[in-house]
Amino acid sequence: MYDLIGDVHGYAKELRQLLEMMGYKSHRGLYKHAERKAIFLGDLINRGPDSKEVLQIVRPMVQSGHAEAVLGNHELNLMAFYTLNDQNKPLLSHSIRNILQLLPVMESFKNAEAELHDYIEWMYSLPLFIEHEDIRVVHACWQQDSIDFVRKNFHHKKVNRELMIKIFQQRGPESKSIHTIIKGPEIPLPKNRRTADAETVRRGYVRVKWWEDHKGKTYRQISSQSKVKLPNYKIPDNLINMDLSYPKDAEPVFIGHYSLNGKPFLLTQNICCLDFGVSKSGNITAYRWHGEHKLVSKNFVQIK
Repeated sequence: MYDLIGDVHGYAKELRQLLEMMGYKSHRGLYKHAERKAIFLGDLINRGPDSKEVLQIVRPMVQSGHAEAVLGNHELNLMAFYTLNDQNKPLLSHSIRNILQLLPVMESFKNAEAELHDYIEWMYSLPLFIEHEDIRVVHACWQQDSIDFVRKNFHHKKVNRELMIKIFQQRGPESKSIHTIIKGPEIPLPKNRRTADAETVRRGYVRVKWWEDHKGKTYRQISSQSKVKLPNYKIPDNLINMDLSYPKDAEPVFIGHYSLNGKPFLLTQNICCLDFGVSKSGNITAYRWHGEHKLVSKNFVQIK
């Protein structure tokens, strides 16, 4: 059975508390459970103060077979920041904005750059999604066409330098599929409109609640972000041009990414988000899966 763990974002102390609450024991620094296995939903790093320590906890668990993990958008951005293209330039520019967004990771690895690069190499070994017989795991969105494209075109569902170049410097199917899976579908706001993301960066687009039917909905209703300054009129049908529906009889899928608020709740009977804003509330959220096809709220675990 599995324990699905949402976005940790560099909060090592809280992660240790959560693992110990769920019965994981540390032996020489390796956390393991006698009967269960952890699955991390991505975004292990950034925002919090201890990205390095979080990776020191998670990587041994994955490498020893006591855990699995998928890539999140924060890992992908860090990888791109330190990966060079054919012109010897970083795939993610070293602009002030990008440096500031990755600053918590850099500070965590101060005077340990070689170790940081070693962890980045390990990140390249993580898959973009996990599909077991009875459950699915992806960081942001299980959109079937994107999943199928990755399954067909990415070796072992992982990225490499060649694919990273296509993802960050081209607008082809590789980029579209990965951004849908790891960042989730987004739609542009009307002209001159802006909204703040989780890092308080003002952007001209919003994340979509892909698990809901968007037809006839307004920007406020369909956005997973702040509704305060979003327009309250209907979204043009052509802005969401892919099938985002997730079948009600499909295997349960677990996601992170969306920084929801409050007490954990199920999105649907088979879609579960485990990101409830650790950087805002201090809550790391997990779901203890026991084989059920219909998810139940009582299986949430949250550490403050």
